[in-house]
Amino acid sequence: MESSARQADPGAPRASRRFSARRRRRLAATTLVALLLLAGGGYVAAVAATPLPELNATLEVDAEVRIDADPAGAVAAVAGQARPTALGWAEGEEVWANSEEVLEIASITKLVTVLVGLSAAPIDPANDPGYEVTAADAQYRDEMLAVDGVVEDTPIGLRLTSRQLLELILLPSANNYAISYARSIFGDDAAFAQAAAAWAQANGLTSLRVVEPTGISPENVSNPSDLIRLARLALADPLIAEIVAQSSADIPGIGVIESTNPLLGLDGVVGLKTGTTYRAGYNLLAARHDPVGERWLTAITVVLAREGSAQRADDAWAVLEAALVTDQAVAVVAEGERIGSVTTWTGEEVALVTTAGADAVIIPGESVVRSNALGEGGAGSAGPAVGQVLATGPTQVAPIPVVTAAPIEEPDLWWRLTHPGEVFG
Repeated sequence: MESSARQADPGAPRASRRFSARRRRRLAATTLVALLLLAGGGYVAAVAATPLPELNATLEVDAEVRIDADPAGAVAAVAGQARPTALGWAEGEEVWANSEEVLEIASITKLVTVLVGLSAAPIDPANDPGYEVTAADAQYRDEMLAVDGVVEDTPIGLRLTSRQLLELILLPSANNYAISYARSIFGDDAAFAQAAAAWAQANGLTSLRVVEPTGISPENVSNPSDLIRLARLALADPLIAEIVAQSSADIPGIGVIESTNPLLGLDGVVGLKTGTTYRAGYNLLAARHDPVGERWLTAITVVLAREGSAQRADDAWAVLEAALVTDQAVAVVAEGERIGSVTTWTGEEVALVTTAGADAVIIPGESVVRSNALGEGGAGSAGPAVGQVLATGPTQVAPIPVVTAAPIEEPDLWWRLTHPGEVFG
């Protein structure tokens, strides 16, 4: 009996052993729950603290848009003329012409003579060598008189400034002084013609050809378009531009000389040059400086082969008047224009719109290039800038901001907890 009792009680009650096992299981379960709660708390904290990714904006219009002026006004201005006519602007590159026929240019040649001469022998106002009238100049005068050419007096020994020499060539269109100037630089007509050909080629005047400096020769020719380009080059030279805008000049030793341009004195006219022979008819290359929007621009026209002085003046003035009304205001961007959108983290679409509108005033041949650009966005009230519209062209247009059309709110914690992929990227 004693032995059986010791075997039945090894040292601890059975109830006590059951209690200890249950306690161990409960402790393990509690520990597991604690670990899960600790891990879950870290996840919540991480989800709550992680910044949401930036929202990418989507551009819904072309990144770049070119807006061209309508050339219809320029086309109509030259189409309304029955004889060869062209139109352009000093500030542009385009030319509109109703004819590309190569015709005699007569004394418009003298613009070429002066430009080629200045290219070969620039004038330094601070060190001007001037020009002294010689017996050779008097001979040139006699030769031109013999062919009924326009001349000015040649008092032998008279000292002229370089500007005065050019004034004699460009205002009264003195043939003898055009010869004197060209030969003083190039030696003879052949060398001048060679220099003029190289100069014309270098400046892209493919139809222009001159064989002597006065315009007397019928071989001095051009089409109307190249004469507009010639005028641009002349007006780009400050000295020539000043001279051709003068109605007269007083040359000591010779007297007052007057421009042959019949339009000088009319509103805005700033040059340029007449040309007349019995073969060529009456030619006129004219320019007019006028306000266009907030700018001042110079319209240029050439009329060739007119039947008289009055007709060339009337036709040139009509084209310049027509050019004055070819400007046009083009809409670059409209206020509130939708140019894109952004999709929020929760899948809602918010429009991106411009804050203001903008126009630009341009003339035929001009363009405005509009650039639309967007960046990244985030949460906030309606109106944060997420991009801009830029416009480049002949006139300045301030950048137009692009903003969100509605507020963008960050999602709540529950959304974050249930969308870890979106939160962590």
